[in-house]
Amino acid sequence: MQRITLTLGLLFGFVPISFALDTIPFLPPNTDVILIVDAKEVVASEAMKRIQPDLIKDLLKTIKKADTAITASGLDPLKDFTRITVSLNLDDPSHPVPFAVIEGKFDPKKIQENIESYSKANPSVIEAIKVAGKPAYKLPSANPQETMYNAVLSDSLIVVSPSEKFLERAFAALGGIKHALKPELAALLPALDTKFHITAIGLAKGKLKELNLGNEKTKQTLQAIDTISMNAMVGKDIDVEFRVYAPGADLNKLTELLGGVLGLARLQLIALVAEQRELYPLIELIKSMRGANDGKVIVYKGKMTGDAIEKGFTKKK
Repeated sequence: MQRITLTLGLLFGFVPISFALDTIPFLPPNTDVILIVDAKEVVASEAMKRIQPDLIKDLLKTIKKADTAITASGLDPLKDFTRITVSLNLDDPSHPVPFAVIEGKFDPKKIQENIESYSKANPSVIEAIKVAGKPAYKLPSANPQETMYNAVLSDSLIVVSPSEKFLERAFAALGGIKHALKPELAALLPALDTKFHITAIGLAKGKLKELNLGNEKTKQTLQAIDTISMNAMVGKDIDVEFRVYAPGADLNKLTELLGGVLGLARLQLIALVAEQRELYPLIELIKSMRGANDGKVIVYKGKMTGDAIEKGFTKKK
């Protein structure tokens, strides 16, 4: 379920980069993907209003560490978060490593008191520590790779990190120290479209070979993909556009192949939807996707309708 939730996040959890460039210096140097979500606008949209609020919170609970951090802080993600910037490292694409900068209006003292109280009652779940001499919190795991750290940086910023090192860098960025991204990723930032509610862009070169996306020939062809971006507008429905860049590749052949990969993904999700009803909107989105290329870029467009969202996120009576 956690991987499915991450997939949904990859598709929909994103905002206009012009309003979020100030969060970029906080991101880790090994970032491969940047996802940004205008949480306030998305939550207020007509499409999201068709989802019962408790179901959204139930979905968040499937990401255990995030749910623990939110519960301990006393914050309500549907009311208190205005914007979320997420970075992913894809050294192992089947297990992306996330880092998040959450924006909103926060009371650091109250949050600290809430977490300390929660920590005392649940010492094995969340632990108060110091990072760079500042208050922070550790969410331990039996698997060290799943241990997470978080800190309230200011009255408008909270960071969730997979390591103390990256959290320390975030504190340094708050103090004005500028950190650089990978040059090839930094070069993509101006390409993000500022008019969309949801936006994402990332490096794909060499990152897709480990994914179960068909036979070896298919995997080899997909290696030609250099970068992928995603933009979406959220209103009554969610209109989604993916742009795939593969310099030097046969784009007609790659467009056709991607259509086949999407069809395969839809069939795999259909097999799971009986047990995971929230997958239904994603299945309908994939079904609606249509692709074409102009000789330079492959563009796939689709729509997740409000009706599909409501069907996927309405509790059975």
